[in-house]
Amino acid sequence: MRLDALGRMKPAGALYEALGFRRIDAYPHNPLEDVVSWNWTCSGGAEGVWLISRRVDFERSTWNRL
Repeated sequence: MRLDALGRMKPAGALYEALGFRRIDAYPHNPLEDVVSWNWTCSGGAEGVWLISRRVDFERSTWNRL
């Protein structure tokens, strides 16, 4: 799975790294400045997708309590 976010969105980058995403070179060309691209490789098949979705739910509930 690939996604991108603005570099100044530090909390988003920290969340992506916590979820196992790794920074990659930009894909495809993005005209915006300060864009960081991320990649996550699901090595666990359907179970891996389920695990990351549970982690996102946990992170979302944690952020909502702040």
